[in-house]
Parts: sequence; C-alpha cells; structure tokens
Amino acid sequence: MEALTATVPEIERRVLDHFPPEAEITKVIVEGAIVKVFSKNMKYFVENRSEVAALAKSIRKKIVVRCEQSVLKKPEEVERYLKAATAKVDPQREKLFKAIYMLPDSTVVILTWSPKLYSYLAENGRQELLIETGWFPEVYYILPRAKKALLPLEYSCKVLMSAYSDRSSFLSNAATLVHRPVLSDNRWITTTFLGGAREVGRSCILVQTPSSTIMLDCGINVGSYREKFPLFSRLPFLAEYLDAVIISHAHLDHCGGLPLLIKYGYRGPIYCTQPTRDLMLLLFKDYLSVCKREGAPAFFSEREVDSIVIQTIPVDYNTTLDIAPDVKMTLYPAGHILGSAMVLLTAELGKEKHNLLYTGDFKFGKVRLLSSSPTHFKKIETLIMESTYGGRRDARRDQATAEQQLLSIVDKTLKDGGKVLIPVLSVGRAQEVMSILHKAISQGELSRVPIYIDGLTYQASLIYANYINFLSSSVRKSFKETGELPILSDYFEPALGRDKLDVVGGGPCILLASSGMLTGGPSLLYFSLLSDDPRNTLVFVSYQVAGTIGRAIRDGSRSVRIRLPDGTEKLVDIKMRVYSIDGLSGHCDRLQLLSYVGGLRPTPQQILVVHGEAQKAMELSRDLWHLMRAKGVIWATAPYNLETYRLDRR
Repeated sequence: MEALTATVPEIERRVLDHFPPEAEITKVIVEGAIVKVFSKNMKYFVENRSEVAALAKSIRKKIVVRCEQSVLKKPEEVERYLKAATAKVDPQREKLFKAIYMLPDSTVVILTWSPKLYSYLAENGRQELLIETGWFPEVYYILPRAKKALLPLEYSCKVLMSAYSDRSSFLSNAATLVHRPVLSDNRWITTTFLGGAREVGRSCILVQTPSSTIMLDCGINVGSYREKFPLFSRLPFLAEYLDAVIISHAHLDHCGGLPLLIKYGYRGPIYCTQPTRDLMLLLFKDYLSVCKREGAPAFFSEREVDSIVIQTIPVDYNTTLDIAPDVKMTLYPAGHILGSAMVLLTAELGKEKHNLLYTGDFKFGKVRLLSSSPTHFKKIETLIMESTYGGRRDARRDQATAEQQLLSIVDKTLKDGGKVLIPVLSVGRAQEVMSILHKAISQGELSRVPIYIDGLTYQASLIYANYINFLSSSVRKSFKETGELPILSDYFEPALGRDKLDVVGGGPCILLASSGMLTGGPSLLYFSLLSDDPRNTLVFVSYQVAGTIGRAIRDGSRSVRIRLPDGTEKLVDIKMRVYSIDGLSGHCDRLQLLSYVGGLRPTPQQILVVHGEAQKAMELSRDLWHLMRAKGVIWATAPYNLETYRLDRR
C-alpha cells in the first residue's frame, strides 16, 4: 500500500486486518500522521513488538499501541505501583514523585524528583507498569526545588485533559487533511521567504507544492517595531490554506509570531519537538504576564496559548511523518538549544522526490549539553541554511579559548570586588554558560561566589531537567552515574521574586539574567544598577540583533537610554567594563558553516542562505558557490524577503 495515496479508512482497515484475534484490538484511529491502536491485551503487543515494527515499515506509518480504556486500572493502582517501585530504589522514602497525570489516550505522565526512580522507570519499570496497569508511562525528571512550580509540561497535561474533545477533533481533521488524495498532476516545489531573508529575525519560510503549503518557522524581530512580524499580509487567507507549521526551536525570532498566526485563524498542526513546545509555552506565558504587570496591550491572549498546546504534535528526532498528502518530514538534532531541530522535507514529485534540508539555527562543533548536527543524509537537493556569523570578517571562534576568556574576565572582576552581569538568552546560552561556570568552580579554577539566576533563565533550566533524553550522551551518562545535572547544582541561586537591590547589594557575585540583548527583563534592570561602577563588568555571550540596546553597547555606545519596568525612561552612562565573547554562541562560526556544507553527504545542488545580516548572507552564499560548484552545487544565493524560488528545476 502506498502511504501517500491511502485514505484514513484504508489505513485503519489495513492495520485492523493485520493482527490476529488474540491481539484483542478494539479500534484503530489515525491521529494526524500517527496510527493509534487500542487493545485489551497489552501483553500481546509487548511480546510481539517486531510485528508492530514490521507493519509500520510496510505501511510507512508510525504506529503506537495503547490500552483500551475499559480495562485500564484505576489511578490508585498506578500510584500503588509507583510506591512499590519507590521501595525498591529507596526504601527510606515513601514517595518520590510529584504528580501523575492520566491522559485520555491511556498515557500516564509521571514526574519524579528522584534520579533513582527516574532511571528505574525509564529502564525497567515502564514495561512492568504497562502490563500491570495498562497505562503507557511517560517519565520525566524534575528538580526537587521545582516541586511547587507549575511546569509547562504540567500546563500542557492540564490543557490536554480538559480539552480532550477539541484535541480529538483536531487530530481527526489533521489525519483527513494529511491523507487526502493528491488531485493535481503538476509536479513542482517552491519556497517563498516571508521573513528572515537578509536579516536576523522573524524567520518564516513557505514551502509549496501543487497540493501542500508548509511553513518553516514563524518568528518575530525583537529589535524592530515596524518590521516585527513576518509578511503575512502579502498572502491573504494564508492561515486558511496552510497544511502545517514546523517550528525549529523556541527562540522568539523563530516562534514568536506563532500566536498571531493562531489568532488570524490557523487551525492546523504545529510540528516541533516536545522540549520546543514547552519552552515556547514558557516564553508566551511570560510575555502575557509582563504585559499584564506593565498594563501594556498584548498581541495575543491565553486562548491562543492553549490552542498551541492543542494543535502541537510533538515529534522525536529521526522520526519520519507524513505532514501533507505529498510531503514527509524528519527532524534531526541542531545543537543550538534544547529541542532545536533541523528539518528535512521530502516532497513526492511524481516518480521523483525532492529533499529540502532547513538547518534553522545550528551548531556544528563541540557543545557541552547537546548533540551536534548530523552531516549524512540519504539525499539532499536543496539546502536552506543560516548565516548569522557567515561574513568574511567573522573570525574563527574557538570554544576553548572563548571559555578561558570568560573565566579570566569573571575571575579578574571578582578579585577587583566587582560584579559580573551576563545577559543571556533564557534558553541555550544561559545553560551553556552555567555548565562552564559549574565545571570551573568544581575544578577550583574559579572562586565560589553567589551565582544568581534571574528571569526566564531559571525556569528554562528546569525544563532542561525534564528532557534528559534530549541532552548529549556524556550528560546523560553523568546523570545516570551521579544523579546530577551541572546546570541545576546548588552553585546557582534563583533570584526570581527577590528585590534587585538586595541581589546587587552584597559582595562580588555573578548574575545571569534575560534578556540576552537587554531588550527588557531583569538583565536591563541589573544593568541600570551596576553600570556606574567601573569595578563591574558586562559580558555579552550571544548575538546582538541590530536595533537592540545590547547591539548599541557592543558597538561602542557609552551612554544609552532605557525604559525601566515601571515605564520610566533613564539615561544610563556606562562606566562598567564591557566585553563581547563570540565563541560561546549557539551558532556556527564562518569556518563551521563552510565546513558543514563541505561535509554534507550528499552535496546539495542548490543553497539558499538566510538568517544573517545582508552583507554576511551575500558573502557566505558567494563563497559557498565558489567553493562547492566543483562538488555539484549548481547555484547558491541570499534571497530577499518575498522572493519565490522554484526548486525542482536544475
């Protein structure tokens, strides 16, 4: 059976007919691109996993098996099992889990603050719990200090439990759209840039075939008011004919416009990794809180946030899904931030296929907490890649040298009796810097002083703990052996809710706070309090977008006007020392960008360079063409916003 031409009833019938009566299947449902099988006999499927895998390969669909609701054990049975598991791993404790959420699809979400219980359930207990109770367990680790916090993961569970009918209807409609017939005999694929071309910010790309329209990212420009959003207005009724939206990662320049798209009427699937979903929720909920606190108008409401939960279909790395009648999608690690993904789209063009790889923001090189980007694929015709540091003047940035530079700056400032302010992007650079500081203190390279974590940085770090399986193999191994994560050690003190004057009123300390570009948040307030003391130091460790206060200071301004949270404006004279360290960025440097394309197998035939200032994008595209044309690259270019390229013509 050809997966791309099969209708939903055909798929359901094929799966139902495949298994024998002893499998006790009660129903088969296609939800989006996933086939969900419900059975009264979970033991059969545990013992016959290879049979399920063979069928999934045959019909080219992801198949999950869940227990029929009528035979599920009561919640008390699940809790009894967890208490028994607790007795096995830690007899001195009666309870090691925060909460369990019983989702309507027979999945139980378990949150535990015990590394031992987490490892036991992840390795051994999952199958036992499934057979004994019928509930399919999803196990997440939480930091003990997060017991009272409502994590985005829990928020999502609550929304999905309360809006199960809406979620079911959405998934059913998504399945019908994905598996509708391909009516057109035309065979072409185009890409149109609605944002992020020759600029950094509001990344948004449309990929279209005769049967499908897919959006790659939907960001905003944090440094601009007039050109803040993608150019939605150029395409009337866009929200109505989109088949899918794919979010590469949870930075605002890639996801910040999503609530507006929902507000405009988009009701289709949103594909991303589950950490990306949770991090987006954190950003969006924080935005609404800030607007409410400051009395400022918000461009979306909590209704749109809940809709994002309902419409998001989380996808694991290296899992291929049908997302449109003629397009498949696979996500790969990007090494940029937690959950960040490269997107591979495979479009069926008659008897041929066209493979488009979109890198999003990526890191090709050593990263402490995450896995690096892959370079080998079955086939790639088109590459769309970032160019943040792709200019000819962007020097090579060695990670080890950058780390040593940071530690040297911090050490000198502390010895001088000063304070170090490191504005960080809440997700990504913050955790990387925390990991560097943790190692330095542990090895005696840096004196132990208070390290305050403020803004979304602390909350985002808690989400890192939820998704240990998305971290690098070395971090996972260390956690398994020690039960500790470097970014969540007691070296770091949460400063949320504390008076900023109290935080900076003591002795030497290190402050990590968002936003990373001083566009708002606690970092801006700390900056205003610390800037007049020459003993203090400001260290930038991430890219500073044009138009932001951070960019102005990095470019040499010694006096800036800022707006404080209470709405008042203040002219700040900068007497503190200012440094910018590029080697700690989550983006590739120029050499890494060139090396990545040079190492891609197979070599793409055409390259479109985006997500970079105009000069940098143009320079990288020209140099890639000169370097790679002998290897098979036909053309490389830096498109403008609103330009459309036909990709299937060589």
